[in-house]
Amino acid sequence: MNTLGVYLGPEIISVVETKGKKLIRSIQIPRREIATGDLEEKVPEDVKMVTFLGNEMQKHQISPQQVNLALSGKDL
Repeated sequence: MNTLGVYLGPEIISVVETKGKKLIRSIQIPRREIATGDLEEKVPEDVKMVTFLGNEMQKHQISPQQVNLALSGKDL
């Protein structure tokens, strides 16, 4: 079973897909890419982030069955 790890840091979002202890895929997305994307300015940031992450996961063919999420101390 593939597992997805997501780190939502203040400057970067890291996405790592693993199968057991083997690394399958890893992507890092600077948060400024989300803010300057093609989405409208009126769209809330959390909606932009979910849409952007979904698009990136499709682009990199990431389709996990389980997700582990990590937040920065500031966001907790």
